[in-house]
Amino acid sequence: MPLMFLAFAALLATQTPAVPAGSVAQPARISTATGYYAGVDETGGETRLKLDDTPHRYRVPRLAEAELRQWAQLISTAAQRGFALRVRFDGTAGRVDAQDATITYPICSLSVGSLQPLGDEAANCPTSAAVEQRRSFALMAQGFAARAQPRLAIGLLDEALADEHLPANVRAIGLRARTEANEAVGLAAEWAGAEYDRFMLAALTDARARVAITPDDAEAYFEVGFILTNLGAYDDALAVYANMARRWPGEAFRIAVREGAIYRLRGDYRRALAALDDFAARSGRPDGMRFAYHRAWTLLMLDRYREALAEIDRGLESQPDYASAWELRSCANAQLGATDVARSDQERALELFEDIARNGAPGVREGIDRSRRLVALLRGTTGRASAELLDLACREPWRNYTRTRARSPLLGAR
Repeated sequence: MPLMFLAFAALLATQTPAVPAGSVAQPARISTATGYYAGVDETGGETRLKLDDTPHRYRVPRLAEAELRQWAQLISTAAQRGFALRVRFDGTAGRVDAQDATITYPICSLSVGSLQPLGDEAANCPTSAAVEQRRSFALMAQGFAARAQPRLAIGLLDEALADEHLPANVRAIGLRARTEANEAVGLAAEWAGAEYDRFMLAALTDARARVAITPDDAEAYFEVGFILTNLGAYDDALAVYANMARRWPGEAFRIAVREGAIYRLRGDYRRALAALDDFAARSGRPDGMRFAYHRAWTLLMLDRYREALAEIDRGLESQPDYASAWELRSCANAQLGATDVARSDQERALELFEDIARNGAPGVREGIDRSRRLVALLRGTTGRASAELLDLACREPWRNYTRTRARSPLLGAR
């Protein structure tokens, strides 16, 4: 972990106070982002935290030296141990930087897992914190922050992207935001139904427009492959990943995970496992949860429960706060008849889901409800689990990721 945080105090002393932006329509003011440490940069007298897989930066507030050291220790611990950071930030005070195509939001508070959050939200994110900037930039920053309100986000981003004079790189981040918002609305609809497909097609249109603007951005191609998979265009998605593998050999692991997911959707579990194992044979086994989770999941589908347990335990060594991994472990133990252990696993998953919900992250209510039902069922079970219990433990959490569908008619003929 670099010792860059020792420079925070001096850097933060020159932060520029924000200026109100006027009457821009606003989503919920305080938003939550969760992700893994991906570095900090020190730009324009500010220290900005970066999480993985996001174009955003999160500006560290002005802090006294003692508090600064607490923040640095928290971030350092999360980075070294592979824990997710949870950032509460002011989504109405995002500042778009057209030069480096980023949006910077002020951090209100920072936390890891169930630890007490650091930061006084009222002091770090006062209600007057909006910044003066071009209206389309302000709308875009708010739309990107409104992940928990995707329909509102789409409206904000529609207006922002209607600005014909947006710089191309800024338009690309707006397209990314609207892609994600359309995906979120689609995923909340009936799986593979008319509304699902309509919003997924809108997401695909934006993702392809983003590729046209940023043809050297691998993330844009990953998005296209993901949406094609959701629309049942499995061969098209595999073709995207095959082309990416030739162009970006450094992305081979993520490509293997995506290809394995498609084979798993098609019920070809042996080939799904081979996609992961072939990568590991070529490049060495990756550390961390992602490889272990996907391999354990596939082993479960092959009824290789003890191997799945060993695999997920390996992943939990590096990321013990991943609720879905505890759900997967509960499934494996239930399949093996170890229902007491399965209950303990599910109780841990429930604790983590509830912790995420307390910190304001969206989309966990379904996990909480499912875990509560499972804990209740497991309390009354000894020995062999019932078919109802196994269905809830082993199929329900991943139902949209393990069933195949026909190619969407909205895509037309190949």
